[in-house]
Order: sequence, then C-alpha cells, then structure tokens
Amino acid sequence: MKICINGIARDATPEEIAAVEQATAQRPAQEPTLEERVAAIERVIEAGNAL
Repeated sequence: MKICINGIARDATPEEIAAVEQATAQRPAQEPTLEERVAAIERVIEAGNAL
C-alpha cells in the first residue's frame, strides 16, 4: 500500500496498514442505492407475477 502526502509517495508502514484495515472493518455497511432498491422491488414483483 502506498501513502501519498504532498505529492510524495511512500510505502505504508505495517501500523498504517493495520489502522486502515481496522477503520474499514468498523465502517457501517453502505446503504443500497436507489437503483439497487428499485431492482430489488422489481424482482419481488416479477417473482409474484410468475406464480
């Protein structure tokens, strides 16, 4: 993993990598987009009409 500060790129230390991984794991799940929600509703409607 690379770290870029003020245009200078360097390799990340193991501690920096661990901090990024921990922050990523603690981040809440992303909400579905409007398109994903509409697609899910359409799948349910189509499945109901197929019966």
